[in-house]
Amino acid sequence: MLTDLFQNIENLGIKLLDCNHVKFKEHWVDFVLDNKENLPVNYSLESYEYQESYFFEREDFDNYSKILVMKNKPIAVWPIFRLNKKYTCYGGDLCMPYISNKVSLAVQKNLSKQVINSYFKLLLADSPSSLRFEINNRFTSEALSVAYISGIQPIIGFEQWVNLNDPLDTIFSQIRKSYKSLINQSSRLFNINIHTFVNCELWEKFKLFHFQQSGRSTRSVYTWEIQKQHVNSRRAILATVQDKDGSYLGFALFNFNEFGAVYAVAAYDREKFDLPIAHGIQWEAIKYFKENGLKEYLIGYLPSFQELDSKQFNIARFKMGFGQTRPFLRLMR
Repeated sequence: MLTDLFQNIENLGIKLLDCNHVKFKEHWVDFVLDNKENLPVNYSLESYEYQESYFFEREDFDNYSKILVMKNKPIAVWPIFRLNKKYTCYGGDLCMPYISNKVSLAVQKNLSKQVINSYFKLLLADSPSSLRFEINNRFTSEALSVAYISGIQPIIGFEQWVNLNDPLDTIFSQIRKSYKSLINQSSRLFNINIHTFVNCELWEKFKLFHFQQSGRSTRSVYTWEIQKQHVNSRRAILATVQDKDGSYLGFALFNFNEFGAVYAVAAYDREKFDLPIAHGIQWEAIKYFKENGLKEYLIGYLPSFQELDSKQFNIARFKMGFGQTRPFLRLMR
C-alpha cells in the first residue's frame, strides 16, 4: 500500500530518497537548517537517528522513512517505520511528513491529500496503526473530511506543554499550586545542574542509575551512545540532582532544537519519591529552554483513561502539574 503512495508522490514530480540513500542525512540536515524556526523537535535528525537505533535490533522492524526532494531541494522529511505490522513515526501514532511552508500551497495540498488518502486505506485494511493530526493544522480539515466519508470517528488526545513565549512569571503561575512550594523546597535541599556536555564518567553514572532504578537493561548500548553524542553536540541536555552529600538522586534527558524541547528519558531514586526531585528538574529545564530562546517545551503525551494503570496515572498527573494541556486528533479504526 505504501508502494502505491510513494509512486503517486513521484508522479507529482517529487523525488523520494529512502534511508539508505547516500545523501539521506545530508538532505535532512539541509531541510532542518532551512526550516529551523518552526520545525518540531520530533522531526529533527537527532530524533530520527535515535528512533532508528532503538528499533533497529527488532526482527519485525522496517524503515520506510523518506526525504522528499523537488528541484534538487528537500521539501519535506518523513519519519515512518513499521513494527510488527504497525506503522508508526516514533513508536506511537502515524504522523504527516513535515512539509516546508516555503513550498507552494498547491504542492502542499496535493502531497498531503495523497498521504492522507493512503493512511486511511491502512486504517480501513484493519491495520493496528493510528493517525495523529494537530488541531488547526493545515492538514486537519482534509483529514476530517476523509474520516467522515470513511466512517472513522476522531478521538481527542491530550498532551502537556509549556509555551515558552510566555513570560517566566506567567509560566510559573501555570504550575500546580502545591508544586510551587515543592520547587522552592527542591532548590534548598538539592544541587540541580544542567549539563550541556557530559564526560564518560558522568554518562556511565547515568546509565548505571537508570539500570538500578528500572531493574533491567531497557535498550542497547548504541542508543545510549547516540544520546550522549546529542548532549555533546548541543542537541540535548542532561539534568542531574544531587543531595548535599553529592549522592545522585535523579537524572533527566531532554532533546531540543531551535524551535522546542521534549522530555525524553528520566530516572529518579525510587526510595525517595516523597522528595521533590523531579519537580526541581522540570523547573530548571524550563528556565534553561526559556533563556535559550526556544518556543515550546513538550512534557509529554497524556494516555487516555482506558490506557492508564496506576503508574501511568501518577506520571500523567505529575506532567499535568506543569504548563498547559492541549488537544490533538487521533484517528483509528
